[in-house]
Amino acid sequence: MCSKKIEAPPDRYSPFALFVIFVASIGGFLFGYHAAITSGILDILAETFHLELFQKGFLISILLLGGIAGALLSGPMADKWGRKLLLLINAAFFIIGSILLATAKTYVMFLIARFISGFGVGLASVLVPIYLAEVAPPHYRGRFVCLYQMMITIGIVVAYGVNALFAHSEGWRFVLGLSFIPAVLQLITVILIPESPSWLIEKRHLKRAAQAFSKLRRDVEWKTHISEIESTVKAQVKRGLDKHVIYVVLIGLGLSIFQQITGINTIIFYAPTIFKTSGAVSAESALISTLIVGIANCLATLVAIWLVDKVGRRILLLIGVFGMTLSLIALGLSSKIEGGQQIALISTIAYVIGFAISLGPVTWVVLSEIFPLHIRGMAMGLALFFNWLFNYIVSLTFLLLIESWGLSWTFLFYALICIGCFAFIYFLIPETKGKSLEEIAKLFTRKKLKI
Repeated sequence: MCSKKIEAPPDRYSPFALFVIFVASIGGFLFGYHAAITSGILDILAETFHLELFQKGFLISILLLGGIAGALLSGPMADKWGRKLLLLINAAFFIIGSILLATAKTYVMFLIARFISGFGVGLASVLVPIYLAEVAPPHYRGRFVCLYQMMITIGIVVAYGVNALFAHSEGWRFVLGLSFIPAVLQLITVILIPESPSWLIEKRHLKRAAQAFSKLRRDVEWKTHISEIESTVKAQVKRGLDKHVIYVVLIGLGLSIFQQITGINTIIFYAPTIFKTSGAVSAESALISTLIVGIANCLATLVAIWLVDKVGRRILLLIGVFGMTLSLIALGLSSKIEGGQQIALISTIAYVIGFAISLGPVTWVVLSEIFPLHIRGMAMGLALFFNWLFNYIVSLTFLLLIESWGLSWTFLFYALICIGCFAFIYFLIPETKGKSLEEIAKLFTRKKLKI
């Protein structure tokens, strides 16, 4: 019998740390809920506000315009004011957006409300992964940050479930206003969590950083960690925006863009439309199929949480994107053959599973790890700006592509993009599993990365 030595993680976190993770991750739930909630009530909204095809697409995609604005502004503000204050502001935007969505009387009012909610989603997409990465120990950081994606998928599943219950009634206002409850919960509980210790050290608030670390960790190794962060920040500031820092920012931008242009939100936003086009016999069966996809997304993300700190980031990305490519090819062909509805459902589930173990959660992990601390908020905001920009382009054009190219060629086009994504990951993304944020910063300063 072969015995294998298992290295015990040196970092031990307090129970309070779990509370902190939950509070920060509520932003992920609200992200997922607001992103998916209009998919099942789109026809009702179109009838209520007398919308044409482009107006329907704009109603969906304006959330992404808000996300673009929120992501672009949140990075510099997070670097200047801190992560905690921005989390409070984030919760406030979700509260205002929920109220306005539930009470909108006109199409224009609804668009304004959805833009405000999108701004909150954009803030969350930048702030939550950064905060979770900065409070997490190296051995568990992947799981901590993946919990953000897990909460996004839970929000999506809840949105699909609520849609299934209220999709054919006047309850659409209740559906949209329901997110008010978790938003208020986050606003109250964020007050109780500490500021990011890494940000406090970068701003030279060493006493507050020590207090934050002592609440989060049950060992005394955080004292050494403070010294490591201090020395790394000094080196990064001295080096400034040299070619290596620019290189890592470009890597982050590329991965962030690929997360969107491989087509995930065509599934999240338009799943019922896809199933109807593939031969679903009724709106009810399309919504049930969509709910099944949401559950598969959620369960696969659990697998990613389990694996990300075991097998690593890079291998999960490669496996997942390969599966996404094959699934998109099958999905593209589903409308051309007999039994297309069943093939569409199976291939869509397979695609979502591939995304949920790779680009979905692991992108947030990698982005939260690779940027130097002194520009982390700004770089993350820039990466998420492009993430939301391409999310917007994909979502706005999807219905038009289906109308012009048909379902088959549209998804085969996304499959081709997935092939490009696979090559990008294979040649440019290094493994960061088990490394501290300071070690990762040093990894990207080498002239030749070891893949």
